[in-house]
Amino acid sequence: MIIANKHIEQPDYNTAGEFAQYLNAAYELKPGEYARFIESFQVTSNDNSIKTYYPFEYTTFKVEQNSRSAFVGEIEIKTD
Repeated sequence: MIIANKHIEQPDYNTAGEFAQYLNAAYELKPGEYARFIESFQVTSNDNSIKTYYPFEYTTFKVEQNSRSAFVGEIEIKTD
């Protein structure tokens, strides 16, 4: 999770890396305690099929002053 911001003018991206850079710049969390909840996410395969996963993962984490990133845990997804 990225917790530091960077000024961006307009979201313009063509790749996942460019989109990640946009997200890194778009969100800023102030120091304090937070909760993270992942209700669902989608994975698109090479054949354009889409699979939705529902991990319902909940974790709390703390943002320290002058932090640029934080590890908030990991999830394991078992696929068919």
